Amino acid sequence: MTTDLQALLSQPPASFQWSQSADGSRTIGTCPGCVVDIWPDRVEVAAVFAPDHPDLSARNATLFTLILTALRPDWVTAPDWLTTQMRMAAKARGPYEGVQYSRQVRFTFDRATSRATLKVKKL
Repeated sequence: MTTDLQALLSQPPASFQWSQSADGSRTIGTCPGCVVDIWPDRVEVAAVFAPDHPDLSARNATLFTLILTALRPDWVTAPDWLTTQMRMAAKARGPYEGVQYSRQVRFTFDRATSRATLKVKKL
């Protein structure tokens, strides 16, 4: 699964650049405004969603959706769930967290840092 995800995210619109951790246990990909950290048991993505960079925010939302749907191909409503979480986060006054326990997915947003994270356990 790691190599499939890495191959997918190496192509546009993602175009991540890749490196391995020193011990080889993690694969880390970076692109402007976004980083993905692939662990043996999970994938974590952190991205900038700054109000003064709407194009970057829209691109990062697309990347979150791409990653989530790649990791949960059987979850047909995953994009809808993610969109709902992002909308709720935009309205939240403080830090926001949305969890889909049965799918083992967690979305967080911190307005103070304009950063969102998406954590997906590997099944």
